[in-house]
Amino acid sequence: MPAAEALPGRVEILGVPVSIVDAGSAVATVGNWITSRRLRASKPRYICACDVHSVMRAQDDQRHMRALKQADMIVPDGTPLIWVSRLRGEKRIHRVPGPDLLSAICERSLAEGWTHYFYGGAEGVAGTLAERLSQNYPGLNVAGTECPPFRTLTPEERERDLARINASGADIVWIGLGCPKQEIWMLENHE
Repeated sequence: MPAAEALPGRVEILGVPVSIVDAGSAVATVGNWITSRRLRASKPRYICACDVHSVMRAQDDQRHMRALKQADMIVPDGTPLIWVSRLRGEKRIHRVPGPDLLSAICERSLAEGWTHYFYGGAEGVAGTLAERLSQNYPGLNVAGTECPPFRTLTPEERERDLARINASGADIVWIGLGCPKQEIWMLENHE
């Protein structure tokens, strides 16, 4: 596997492979994946921000556990995950809260030209998030926003949503559907 395709090391916590990262290495990994993807040398990837709730929920939800196990990176979004990792001797891992990762990637996007699509939340939430991020990061390239209904989508709705996301050309699609729905959505749709 070429360097651009490298996955971060992992520490397993109750069956969940948490990535050994800090904010900087997580953003650098995303950057490598985007570069590789733009060169058509990489498959689509997905990242989960995982806290204790997510780890515990995965113990009783096989689909959620499968989504976490197949994620390309799981950033540790909870101090207890760091404590357990360090008790197991892993000193290089640091907490990477999802909102902090979002901010760091948006900031790096300005220099790299990465494009973003925001999917999820109640009506209007994705658009409001995109507007606020654009105010905080002038020049942020938002390829689209969408707030699906809070119910299971019909196959036709799902296909329309995926077609819009793909047509947008976004480098990064942010999924905000709540745990475990967002992780399962990524597993089922990241390709």
